[in-house]
Amino acid sequence: VDVPADSVYSALRRLPPGTLVVDYYAFSFTRRDTSELRYLAVVLCDTGFVACVDLGPGETVDRQVHKYRAYLENPREAGAKLVYEATRAVCEAVWSPLEPFLSGARAVFICPDGELNLVSFAGLCEDESSFLIERFPLHYLSTPRDLIRHARSESTGKGIVLLGNPDYGGALPALEHAGREVTNVAEAWRAALPLKYFHGTHPPR
Repeated sequence: VDVPADSVYSALRRLPPGTLVVDYYAFSFTRRDTSELRYLAVVLCDTGFVACVDLGPGETVDRQVHKYRAYLENPREAGAKLVYEATRAVCEAVWSPLEPFLSGARAVFICPDGELNLVSFAGLCEDESSFLIERFPLHYLSTPRDLIRHARSESTGKGIVLLGNPDYGGALPALEHAGREVTNVAEAWRAALPLKYFHGTHPPR
């Protein structure tokens, strides 16, 4: 952690209950005359330290990430099965070992390191029809300092701004399904939160 520990824990205490921080580290592990890259993850919550998990050799993790990225960049060529298998492999390598410590999580801040900066954690598959983003909101931090800035923020927004079926002036086709989707979301949340939504060329509602 590249900031004073007391500052980090002070920031954690100001986060909402159920908010977890997963801080990944890529580091060189040296034993006698040999050195290897390894990954570990530190899990923190609003009351402090939860766990430190060794994720194994960095060579293995990086190889899985590179395969995952290659398939995502050419999904049609790779095919849905290989894309799923590569995504699932990354999930099992860097997320599944943390599951015992994520019970009750309502939101997760992720601090990736090394090749994990190339991973979209939101799109990692727990199974063929379930993604991490469907379980809880995921937010990204580049360093622990970001967490401190977040905790020190005095002003918070309220409500939702929704955008759907934008008018591209004929440059792109209309997205009618997006228009219906944003209308449905607006109706579902209207009673709970102040909201404003924009639909096509219509004025804000």
